[in-house]
Amino acid sequence: MNILALHNNYPATTLSNIDTCVCYTLPETAVQKNGKPVFLPDYANPAALEVHLAIRICRLGRSISMRFAHRYYDAITALPHFFSVELLNAAKAQGQPWSVAMGFDNALPVGDFLPFTPGINPLPSFRLTVDGATRIEGDGTQMLSNIDEVIARLSRFYTFRRGDILLLGAPQAPISIDPDHRIETFVGEERVTAFNVK
Repeated sequence: MNILALHNNYPATTLSNIDTCVCYTLPETAVQKNGKPVFLPDYANPAALEVHLAIRICRLGRSISMRFAHRYYDAITALPHFFSVELLNAAKAQGQPWSVAMGFDNALPVGDFLPFTPGINPLPSFRLTVDGATRIEGDGTQMLSNIDEVIARLSRFYTFRRGDILLLGAPQAPISIDPDHRIETFVGEERVTAFNVK
């Protein structure tokens, strides 16, 4: 399974000197399923926490035309993502890959995906709550590059396979999170992810 993530696909998070989305990959070991607790590693405690609108790829494809990109995804969710600000800043300063900072074990809790039909279902709002209080909100209609554009661009470099996950960018700056909190994410009013931070 490939997991691709965008870094600056919303106005509030765009990097001033880069005019296209920055893409990075996450290892499959970053996925935490079934509502299991997330244990923060010592190098990311407290951790930065963001939330992405994300889609699930439903068919094999490469070099996909934007005209046909809507055929390649069928489900949507809101995924929380933990990372280490200290390690990320060090990687950026040294021109190193972001993988250690962004893709440590269990950094990406994955809950439920909701059926989504492009062209029929509008892009939803989504949010992340901490202990029941909304901390981050986003709206899929505010993305700088829409889903079809992203798929067409990234499929030039990556072969998409059924079950791959594409994180479409965080709408706001990350928050700081430490252990002993309850995290939930919502697409519209439907809860899709819930777990505890340890």
